[in-house]
Amino acid sequence: MTRLPTFAEWHEGSLCRTTANWPFHWVAEITAIDPVSGSYTCIGTVRQAGARRYDEALANLRLMARAPAMLRILQAVSRVLDMSDPDHEAFVDSAPACLDALLQQQEALRALLECFKAKRLNSTVRLTADP
Repeated sequence: MTRLPTFAEWHEGSLCRTTANWPFHWVAEITAIDPVSGSYTCIGTVRQAGARRYDEALANLRLMARAPAMLRILQAVSRVLDMSDPDHEAFVDSAPACLDALLQQQEALRALLECFKAKRLNSTVRLTADP
């Protein structure tokens, strides 16, 4: 991957129906927040087929919004794999060093998993139509 996604924490907007009648689409925006200025920037608008159940469409949206966090965790795990590979320049001949590098990702990984678990249980349907 030569380009990284927009730097900042991403948030998903409310998942809404485009119309009250069939066929409709689920639509939501993904935004990034700049922690210094507190300003939001639109990353993109997600449109999913209305044939998707609400909970499925919401899970898809949340996964897309958490892409940068998942990418950071995958990059860190990849570095640990490099540390474990005797043929790689980052190799360290120490299992505790590899385990320590993995454990550094434990909090981020658990927070990401908890986010999906908690939001799945507390989701409600928002039935609004775009003007």
